[in-house]
Amino acid sequence: MREVICHDCDVAMSKGFMPEHVTGLIQQQTRWYDGEPTARRMGTAIFSRQGVYLVTTYRCPDCGQLKSYADPEE
Repeated sequence: MREVICHDCDVAMSKGFMPEHVTGLIQQQTRWYDGEPTARRMGTAIFSRQGVYLVTTYRCPDCGQLKSYADPEE
């Protein structure tokens, strides 16, 4: 597991995530996709299944700064 340090406060940041899509009780973690989306009718975008990474966000407990990573280890 990666330890992320706040560059302003020099303390360890807490690991978390920000949901991208919330429907009822279902929350999906933000993902990063390599390349460009393909537009489809009615505004839907289709993405490649290759090069997909979950986005993990870290928060500094002192100043509240957020830092996000599309970490291939996740």
